[in-house]
Amino acid sequence: MSCLICQHPQLEDLFRGIRSCPACRFAQADLSLTPAQWQNLYTTKYFFGEEYADYLSEEAPLRRNFRRNLAFMSRFCPSGKLLEIGCAYGFFLDEAQRNYTVTGVDIHAEGCAYAREHFNVNALTGDLLTMPLELASYDAIVMWDVLEHLPNPREFVARAQSLLKPGGTLFFATLDITSWLATFQGAHWRQIHPPTHVSYFSRKALNILLDTSGFDVLTTRYFGEYRSWDNTFYTLLVLHWHKSKLYEALKQRSWIKGEYFLNTFDHIYVAARKR
Repeated sequence: MSCLICQHPQLEDLFRGIRSCPACRFAQADLSLTPAQWQNLYTTKYFFGEEYADYLSEEAPLRRNFRRNLAFMSRFCPSGKLLEIGCAYGFFLDEAQRNYTVTGVDIHAEGCAYAREHFNVNALTGDLLTMPLELASYDAIVMWDVLEHLPNPREFVARAQSLLKPGGTLFFATLDITSWLATFQGAHWRQIHPPTHVSYFSRKALNILLDTSGFDVLTTRYFGEYRSWDNTFYTLLVLHWHKSKLYEALKQRSWIKGEYFLNTFDHIYVAARKR
């Protein structure tokens, strides 16, 4: 199998179940999922139990991160028509509609319905690749933590390119598998968890992907994030260590409330302009 990003003819085993390109360092989980199997990963259970303890309870830290993202975007595209790919429950769309005319797309119907009902935004359920959206009509397209979930991220970047106006801007965040933390932790890096994380980028792979898809990179940054203690302890104690009773005990005693900020320099933010 050749590399999806640079077409190098041979992939190498990186970790168990993860294969990597020796040329551009792009890595993918060695999985073969049908479109239906992939979509079934992102049901309500993903947002309430399988990935998050309770996605809606994460609203405050998520909105703080999204407001920072909007400040990042304002340098390159401060207003206009915006499309969010992977809008979930609509928190970013609600923040963005102060400055943009917003539309969101997600395969999770319940999240889109919540966004429409609570924030009065245009949130569409369906597959971006087949959805009848107007070509060359958006000033900005965003994908926050989406590319790592996609079996074929090149298709989504190409679709975004076709939907952007000439000179429009693509903004996204994804994982850097060549970051110092990922390199140090190896197979134990917290972001290695197929089947929901299946695609892992290096900066070189991102540059190749964007260049060959008709984009010029404007800037790359490593931003930290606000996170809740509750979801952090849920991830560690319940999802990784299977200590659900300990998690519930801490939660009942209100010992895991509040938020914190952390930058692990493995979460890369990119702005790229359509040629």
